[in-house]
Amino acid sequence: MSLDTLGQDREFTAEQRRFAIQTIADFTAIWEAREKENLTKDRNLRLKMMELDKEYTENLSTKLADDEEEHVKDHIHQITNPIVHQVSSKEALGTEGSVHGEDHKEVDSHSEAVNISRHLYLGMEDEQKDMYQRALRLKYQAQGLKADFFKQGFSAFGQSTVIKYPRVWQCLFYLLQAKRGEECEPNSNKLHWKNAKRQLRDSGAHLVEQLIEYNPLGPKDSQYHSYQQLNFIERNLETYY
Repeated sequence: MSLDTLGQDREFTAEQRRFAIQTIADFTAIWEAREKENLTKDRNLRLKMMELDKEYTENLSTKLADDEEEHVKDHIHQITNPIVHQVSSKEALGTEGSVHGEDHKEVDSHSEAVNISRHLYLGMEDEQKDMYQRALRLKYQAQGLKADFFKQGFSAFGQSTVIKYPRVWQCLFYLLQAKRGEECEPNSNKLHWKNAKRQLRDSGAHLVEQLIEYNPLGPKDSQYHSYQQLNFIERNLETYY
């Protein structure tokens, strides 16, 4: 520690020196207490997330994977078998309304079947079909994040002061068109977690809605900054590991 009179031609009194030393000691004690408090908080949050991970692995993982597979198969089946889908739709709708209402619903069902029969999926190459199914899985997974179980995880993680793999989260935010100035430290590409974790507000509801709306397929009409484009995001991850 050093004291400077800033150009004043005088000495510090013993009382001034004691005051400076005591101030530094108080600041050190406060800083150490805050660091200990944050580390304890992060540890407890980590233990909570480990419990959630264990519950997911033991109770939910297999069921969610099976539900996802069933969803994809059903979706593709409806596209590739429009006649069957049309009949099943009529049967489901035939239990409601008047005769006139049923006739009207059957017409709507037929229109739906015609639209499905013209689905772009039917004219895709195998690689394109694979990409379509991947995108379908991605959207289904994103919709599943609305469940209370995942909200607990987002809520706990959003309270963390220190995280692993911050650049992975940074790339996700960039992919969803987050602004660098709002997510990073000034004039840098270093993620500022205190600001960035606001994306997880309301138990992750804002982030989940963005994930559901995100479509990885087809051209994009929006204007993207260079750091929000796939070339930058891929390089950002490649140099991270």
